[in-house]
Amino acid sequence: MEQEQIDKQDEWYPEGFDKENFRSVRDKLKWTFAKTYENTTPHEYVIRGKTIDHIKFNFMARMIRQYGTDKPFFSKTFIRYYDDDQGYTYWIYEKEGILNRAPLENQKRYI
Repeated sequence: MEQEQIDKQDEWYPEGFDKENFRSVRDKLKWTFAKTYENTTPHEYVIRGKTIDHIKFNFMARMIRQYGTDKPFFSKTFIRYYDDDQGYTYWIYEKEGILNRAPLENQKRYI
């Protein structure tokens, strides 16, 4: 999909920064399984400008920053947001434009 098509695919913008809007965006995303980390830290991701448009990525990132908490992950610390309806924890690599998620059960030994 061309970048212009991604940006124009949806003029959606959230009414507010709440769990329902977060879940609405999350449920429409096409998550990719991170094969490289299958045996160590299994998770899924979406990429800004490819599998999530910029507006939705920025919204999700803001939700994670606003409602998440700092959690260590090996030698780094990430802001993680836990959403209890599906049992996932979410974190971002903002500079790289990557939004990640993993079932909390898979991550407990790392956070």
